[in-house]
Amino acid sequence: MSPITITPLDPTDARAIPEIAALLKANFTSAWQEIEEGIAEVHAAFAEDRFSFVAKANDEVIGWIGAIITYDGHSMELHPLVVHHQWHGHGVGRQLVAALEAEGKRRGIGTVYLGTD
Repeated sequence: MSPITITPLDPTDARAIPEIAALLKANFTSAWQEIEEGIAEVHAAFAEDRFSFVAKANDEVIGWIGAIITYDGHSMELHPLVVHHQWHGHGVGRQLVAALEAEGKRRGIGTVYLGTD
């Protein structure tokens, strides 16, 4: 397997955004049925109350994680987390969660939680 890089998602990364949208569509078929819905979700992650990280290998998107800051900046909801099926079991999700937690800590956020839809 290629080395994995985890970086904040750049809103100017025109290649990564549709690749993330395709991952969302492939893995969450009831939530994102069309690529356009996935692209809208990625763009929503650039709002002031959100942040996200992308995992890449060989410059290809293999995972994505986002956070929605809540409760006046004291908490964040992990939303969403997706890893390409070929990378399951290789620690990509764990690395994405660690990056999200580290950024939350840097911002003074004390709680991470998962919601259900």
